[in-house]
Amino acid sequence: MASPVVAQDLSSWKADEINRASTAVNASYLSENERQVVLFMNLARIDGQKFFDTYFQIFMRRYNQTNKNKRISADNEYLRSLQKDLNTIKNLPPFQVEEGLTKAARYHAKDMGSTGKTGHISSDGMSPSERGEKFAGTPYVGENCSYGHSDALSIVGQLLLDDGVPSLGHRVNILDQEYGYYAVGVAIEPHKEFRYNCVIDFAAKSSMEERNPVLELPDQKTIPPPAGEFPPSEGEAIPFRSKYIYNGGKFIYNAEKRNWKEQTDQGIVNYFKEVSRQNNRVVLFDQLRNVWLRIDWGKNTCEYSSNGTNWALLYYIK
Repeated sequence: MASPVVAQDLSSWKADEINRASTAVNASYLSENERQVVLFMNLARIDGQKFFDTYFQIFMRRYNQTNKNKRISADNEYLRSLQKDLNTIKNLPPFQVEEGLTKAARYHAKDMGSTGKTGHISSDGMSPSERGEKFAGTPYVGENCSYGHSDALSIVGQLLLDDGVPSLGHRVNILDQEYGYYAVGVAIEPHKEFRYNCVIDFAAKSSMEERNPVLELPDQKTIPPPAGEFPPSEGEAIPFRSKYIYNGGKFIYNAEKRNWKEQTDQGIVNYFKEVSRQNNRVVLFDQLRNVWLRIDWGKNTCEYSSNGTNWALLYYIK
């Protein structure tokens, strides 16, 4: 299999590494540039340090030649953090392309392109989770969006650098080691304002195998709060527990990673990032499904939100 077309011959990459990364080579529903997006993401996952020293340097040179007033300098904090992150990446599983996820990405890329909009919500109000459910049978979707580039190396380089994005969410998705991203869909389409836009949708292997169509958490039987327990006074500090049990499962807190794992009685596992913590309340975010949970120990409740502001009671916890 031939190496990808780049500015120079990069002989440090072995044929078996290129072959491992070329999971999209037979995906007829992808364009050549879209297949190359998958290849470059996979090369970064197979050997992050080598990717930084080779392909990313080519991206940087091209970018700096084209954007002389916005050059990426050696002291750029995002560049330094990317080099540090890539130096730790070795032999992560390469992404596998999936046609349903590509349809979801294509839907959004075409929609954003024709309207000239940006972001993750389509003009009809569909979120990545809803598009994933509609086209791929899974709502557990993470998403990257890139604007202004049509060639694969520029798209992947821009998303990995994530310059100006404090959360580094695009980089985290590509180098994922937490959510178990396995399948990807890629779509590059013209854009009314930025010439081009690229949408990349990610899903975990377990979600693609189960094809679970349910966006919300599994139904739980609501139980009354324990007798004799009342909400604490405003501002009262309560020692925070690391485990919550509810009728149908449990939440477990990992202090080292500052994340939460929900394990249901049905064997479903969901992961949440801790967004905030104050006194007896913690707010969690599930990036795969774009949902927020708010656990209140004082009230023994778990609330749900689709936007992080409007909350509805899901169930009581113990």
